[in-house]
Amino acid sequence: MSDKIWIVVLALVALVIGLLVLKPAAPPTTPEQPTPVEKPAQPPVEKPKEPEPETPKPIEQPKSPQQPSQPLTGPIKNPDTLIVADLSDIDTLDPHFAYDTSSGEIAFHVYDNLIMYDGPSTEKFLPMLATQVPSLDNGLIAENADGSVVIRFPLRQGVKFHNGNSFTAEDVAYSFHRVMLMDRSGGPSWLVLSPLLNVNTIADLAKQIEAQRTGKKADEIDFNAVSAETLVATCEQVEQAVRVVGNDVEFHLPKPFPPFMAIVAQSASWASIIDQQWATEQGAWDGSCNTWKAHYDPQKENDPIYAKMNGTGPFMLEKWDHATGDISLIRNDNYWRGPAKLARIVIKKVNEFSTRKLMLQNGDADIATINRKFVDQVDGTPGVRLIKGQLRMSLSFILFNQKITAEGNQYIGSGQLDGQGIPPDFFSDIDVRKGFNDAFDWETLIREAIKNEAEKARGPIPRGVQFFNSENPVYQLDLKKAEEHFKQAWGGQVWKTGFKLTAPYLVDDQASKTAFEILKRNLQRLNPKFELETVNLEWSALLSRSVDGTLPVYSAAWLEDYHDAHNWVFPIMHSQGNYATSMNLGTNYDALINQGINELNPEKRQEIYYELQKLAYEDAIAIFTDQPLGRHYQQRWVDGYYFNPIWPARNFYPLSKRLDAKPNMEYVNQLGLVVQEW
Repeated sequence: MSDKIWIVVLALVALVIGLLVLKPAAPPTTPEQPTPVEKPAQPPVEKPKEPEPETPKPIEQPKSPQQPSQPLTGPIKNPDTLIVADLSDIDTLDPHFAYDTSSGEIAFHVYDNLIMYDGPSTEKFLPMLATQVPSLDNGLIAENADGSVVIRFPLRQGVKFHNGNSFTAEDVAYSFHRVMLMDRSGGPSWLVLSPLLNVNTIADLAKQIEAQRTGKKADEIDFNAVSAETLVATCEQVEQAVRVVGNDVEFHLPKPFPPFMAIVAQSASWASIIDQQWATEQGAWDGSCNTWKAHYDPQKENDPIYAKMNGTGPFMLEKWDHATGDISLIRNDNYWRGPAKLARIVIKKVNEFSTRKLMLQNGDADIATINRKFVDQVDGTPGVRLIKGQLRMSLSFILFNQKITAEGNQYIGSGQLDGQGIPPDFFSDIDVRKGFNDAFDWETLIREAIKNEAEKARGPIPRGVQFFNSENPVYQLDLKKAEEHFKQAWGGQVWKTGFKLTAPYLVDDQASKTAFEILKRNLQRLNPKFELETVNLEWSALLSRSVDGTLPVYSAAWLEDYHDAHNWVFPIMHSQGNYATSMNLGTNYDALINQGINELNPEKRQEIYYELQKLAYEDAIAIFTDQPLGRHYQQRWVDGYYFNPIWPARNFYPLSKRLDAKPNMEYVNQLGLVVQEW
């Protein structure tokens, strides 16, 4: 990918349970608040007295679930190996390049981060490679007089990488420097650049510095033409943002960024810690400010650690078969938290459902990904355990493009409001958008397409994220109200002449297909002159059309990058956000969104995000359809399963295989999940 890809349609999240989806990529190259980054004059942070390193608490033994009528008698197939029958491709093994959940799942098990989530909690953290979670109370977060913030992480000693090299503070700094300077197209680097340097691309920072040096305007500067001095100065600012102080590492933020801990916690592959010496030996960036440009925005296969791994995590890479897509990991017996219970993890890419089903039936797969439309064929299989009800940090929605690209656009018919098409600004009329919302039937969608395993969405922030408003108003199916709005739309012309448009959706995306069929039926019931056609497109075609602005209306979804309300309202409502740009929403909500991310007071943040959710409803910016619930199918002999919605997928570290196996019932009950066994 040569350009920043900022629209990703994730409607398959509502279809495939456990499907590892491509993450939405970086937002446009303009920072949220484009101000030049300067090195702040910061007083030194007094290092607090170091307590004994905290060790993450062990996974507790589960309590017994309701037992099936027939106990397992064995034998257990491959007792030390966990085999997963999966659907998705792994894109890369470089954690700083990865921005998809299938690659993220591998990084999750091979690399460690500074901190990690506490069991199934999405709000609490435990130390990982750091010995403490920084806070104001323990003195590891300091706010300076100029508004900047310093966050210090004391680091664990005695940890080894898989190749035997010692883990050091320099490895931490190098890892964060590398992800910021690499900044591959469509990658995750913006997630680190934004809080640390107030830019969304390293090219933006370089152009700002070049503009200060030359007096030119930053937006008129070609990044590839900036001076060598500017490139060095850019790297030096990156180095100032993440600094080694003794055995600690400091992060210097120009302003507060409330969700920073989520940016660096385990599950964020871009914040994985790699071995600088090893990476350099493989041909990766050597850490010099004179050489970083040669490693900027690499092609995937040219990345020196594209197919290599060396972390501190509980598993080590054994083999990645590019021909089959299969990957195997082996246990790191020297893992600092203690070795995993399983000796090997094998993830097999199995496209055919019938094969995955057979593997699960025969015990040849311990865990299998099952498409929602096939669950009736798997439920009741002897020896299988189903755990369901996992709340996904994903929202599905139908987006309205308020300024459609008209040239050569086959989806808007005549391009006029003449009954044979729609004008490019058709959805800029709020009565059109409200009419579509009032014509939608959430109950039918969730029942028919999602088998009642989803919740109706209440706006741009999902349940489970802080500042979600459970009482935010929502639209209901109301054809009488829809008729009233359509009769007002475009001065009454919509009702009089009708309209015709085409809604594309992803091939095999049953949920999106059903959603548009619901709209089509109800629009026809309202007025026979209302014509909504549908067409399915391959992924690449749908992505291209969403980027070029030709889609008048389309189904999409967002899977969060980090667990904070800002990561929801920004992509959906901010003028520089992924989806807001495609909807051409303008800057109406920008000031309020920027205020929310810069506010530290939780009560004030709640007021801001409640207001944004209300505005999304009042302005009918989209049809927010559903928040999916998950299913997890495994053999009954798999022990210790639990779930955290922040993880890229599964956590193999606490799992084992035994005849009296159970999921971790403490966590299962805490999350309100349902366990069924056959």
